[in-house]
Order: sequence, then structure tokens, then C-alpha cells
Amino acid sequence: MARWPGLYETQFLSHVMPEPNSGCWLWLGARAFRDSARINYGHAQQTSAHRMAFHLFVGPIPAGLQVLHRCDFGLCVNPAHLFLGTQGDNMADCATKGRTRGRWNVLVTKTHCPQGHAYDAENTRWCGTSRGCKTCNRIGARAYQARKRAAAQP
Repeated sequence: MARWPGLYETQFLSHVMPEPNSGCWLWLGARAFRDSARINYGHAQQTSAHRMAFHLFVGPIPAGLQVLHRCDFGLCVNPAHLFLGTQGDNMADCATKGRTRGRWNVLVTKTHCPQGHAYDAENTRWCGTSRGCKTCNRIGARAYQARKRAAAQP
């Protein structure tokens, strides 16, 4: 999509206030869950304001990538503070900066699944905020199909 309809840079910037000390652009518009900045566009569509800022001032966001904050402030929409990455990149960034809590403290420090397969880009699947081992998933699916075939035979 070349542009999100009905919204231009000047309209977007009318909801922004620069913060001189940090360089963040504070979002003054709508907020949602956990003080994340939200914006309406088009006909009854909504997205996060930092995604909109990236799209308007940097460029389109490729499928499968997220817009991440360098400054770790959810209400910042300064394009200079935003970068693209995967869910894994986001979680690694959280761990590096000490922002993980609960089970993420354990999950992001693990480099291998319980069966010893590496959690790398080729072998890790993300489902929301949960990760899994593709190799173990394949092995489990083959075993399930074998059990299913064996049960179907008289």
C-alpha cells in the first residue's frame, strides 16, 4: 500500500509534541492497552501510531516485520527512534535492556529447545509471543500421522 488513506504527515504531526531532553516525539492522540499510542485511519481502521510514523516518514513496512523502539518508550513516534525487526529481535532487545519479566527472563536466555535443537532463524517458529522448535514440531507431526495411519488400518 503506497499510502494509508485519509492521513497525511501534517495531520499526524498535529498529535505530536517533541520532548527536548530525550528527542522523543510524544504522542498526544488516542491510547490503548498499556499506554500504547493508537491512531485511526481510513474507514474504521486502527493501528499503532509508531507503525504509522514509520510508514509516513521512513517507508512501507514489509510483511512479517514489526516496528521497534530504540528509546523503549511506547508513546514515542519519532521515526529516528524506530527500526524494523522480527518478534525475536524485539524479545532479544528486551532481554538486552533488562525489560523482560516472568517467563521471558527464562525464554530469551535459552539458545536450544529441550531436545537440543538450536533456536535460530531457520529453526524457530513464533506464534504470537511464544516460540517453538520447528524440528521438534516436524517430528511430532510425523509421529502423529504414523499413529493415525496405524489406527486406521484393521
